[in-house]
Amino acid sequence: PLTTSHYPLLLRFSRITRHETRDTDFSMTTIKLKHPILIDGQETAELTLRRPKVRDLERMDKVSGEMAKTVALVADLAEITPDQVRELDAGDFTVVAAALGDFLEVGRPTSGKPSPTSP
Repeated sequence: PLTTSHYPLLLRFSRITRHETRDTDFSMTTIKLKHPILIDGQETAELTLRRPKVRDLERMDKVSGEMAKTVALVADLAEITPDQVRELDAGDFTVVAAALGDFLEVGRPTSGKPSPTSP
């Protein structure tokens, strides 16, 4: 099972307060960026991340370094390039990484209802 020791950088950010919206089954999350970035020549003020699958975690695991792993995973889930992720403001990146931590948090309910193992 996933534990906090598997993805320390992602889980470290999981408690950060942010403005975001989620669909009702927690399969996607949209983060409003305080500092928009250019993606394909257009200013983008929000990123939508889909819920990661095991194959995404396997791809991330092949990358060296905690920060590079997070950049790679954000790129996969937001369907942008790693270089576009690197253009994020550091504060916005922290909020995006927190959303990833929420996806990976052990025992997190996916239905919006507390799970039996949640405190």
